[in-house]
Amino acid sequence: MSGARSDHILILGSILVLLFSALVVAQPLDGPWSMFLHDDHHTGRSPAIGPETNELRWSYNVGYAMMSSPVIGEDGTIYAGCGNASGGTGVYAFNPDGTIKWIFPTGDAVWASPALGEDGTIYVGCWDYNFYAIEPDSGTQLWSYTTGGKIYAPATVAPNGDVYVGSNDDKLYRFNAELDTIWTYETLGWVYSGPAIADDGTIYVGSFDDSLHAVNWDGSRKWVYPLGGNAWSSAAIADDGTIYIGSYDDQLHAVNPDGTPKWTFLTGGNVIPSPSILSNGNIIFGANDDYIYALEPENGTVVWSYLTGGSFQASAAIDAEDNIYVGGIDDTFYSLDKDGNLRWSYLTGHNVYCSAAIDAEGVVYVGGQDGVFYAFGPPPPTVSISLAPTATIVEQGGILEYDIVLVNNTEEWQTFGFGTIADLPGGGTYGPILGPMNLTLFPEGMMDGHITHNVPLTAPLGDYVYYGKVGESASVIWDEDSFTFTVIAPE
Repeated sequence: MSGARSDHILILGSILVLLFSALVVAQPLDGPWSMFLHDDHHTGRSPAIGPETNELRWSYNVGYAMMSSPVIGEDGTIYAGCGNASGGTGVYAFNPDGTIKWIFPTGDAVWASPALGEDGTIYVGCWDYNFYAIEPDSGTQLWSYTTGGKIYAPATVAPNGDVYVGSNDDKLYRFNAELDTIWTYETLGWVYSGPAIADDGTIYVGSFDDSLHAVNWDGSRKWVYPLGGNAWSSAAIADDGTIYIGSYDDQLHAVNPDGTPKWTFLTGGNVIPSPSILSNGNIIFGANDDYIYALEPENGTVVWSYLTGGSFQASAAIDAEDNIYVGGIDDTFYSLDKDGNLRWSYLTGHNVYCSAAIDAEGVVYVGGQDGVFYAFGPPPPTVSISLAPTATIVEQGGILEYDIVLVNNTEEWQTFGFGTIADLPGGGTYGPILGPMNLTLFPEGMMDGHITHNVPLTAPLGDYVYYGKVGESASVIWDEDSFTFTVIAPE
């Protein structure tokens, strides 16, 4: 949608006031997938639940190969690179409804996955040797840095805002947010691998010198682990610090944080994808033997394997229920459950080389070599609701505050019911707190506002769950959102 009518809500206690204002763009729920495989550990895990079927919410035909794994901003914008020798080179920003927000042109193809800074800045490498920083609202260039080679590697943003990326000049770069170089680290081969960052600040990156490099925070070498082949794969870091990485030696390697081998697992083909990690620690990856594997973390034994119709270069995205989403070099995008059973598949127009991303609503985004960018998920609810608390710890006698956004996702006027309730610490439900009341939203309109509630001095101590719901009736709920807050005794 290009714009949305905004109705601001101010609620104090049980008083409701509607104020009408100018057109603004509706903001989706938070929950970014801000870098390759979601986070700087490259777990591939999202806190959202993905789609149950292969239903397309939308697709957009860019016309040129989409080889870059997408990332998702706080406002729901999806960013992905594009292009090949035929053209179409640049970074595309898609709105959550599938329209184009902007296109940032580059001098060559963008196969690298972007990464997002805390302020939304997009960092991405390109075949034109440049590493770019792009402003998220306008798509204009903020800064660029020219390396000595093509950049295939995904960028990674550290918790302090520093940015890491490898290049085909055999180097790993560390930049600050303005792309001033802090240091470079030399390997002996191309760096296609996206750097993973451990909790202690150690950076793990693979190289085409047949090695996994562990680099200290200051850019000095910590250790080098010999692989039996090139590493296109990016490393993933488990909760216990174990590092997993694939190699052209047909193996997945598990390496201890001190650089000693933990175990290796031999497949029937190169392991180009980066491994992802289920919530139980099992490692998920595809190989060039046409299998998707789940391995047990302690010794690398096979939990299950799933045979497909082609090999893999894409890594797996994992949802909150440990469902798996991954594309193959057989023109197919797959969803498996955590036990390796096929949930659904979708036949694309060509191979899928890039990894998927999952937004806060559970929509799965992925690009194909067919030049189409896909969004898998059911249509959005008729009216959606999001709640964002100002604070999650409130004293007895204090004030609970949160922001609310209601969005009409249709092109028609919608009149609907709205209300809130809360689950109590000792069990049971309190409410309704607000409503039930009927509200009306313009086509593609939005209501937003700030809500406050007085917390009684006698409120039970403990954890509460506050729910907001919208729908046709109490029995026909279109959407709901919730947050947890804790009531404590006054200091």
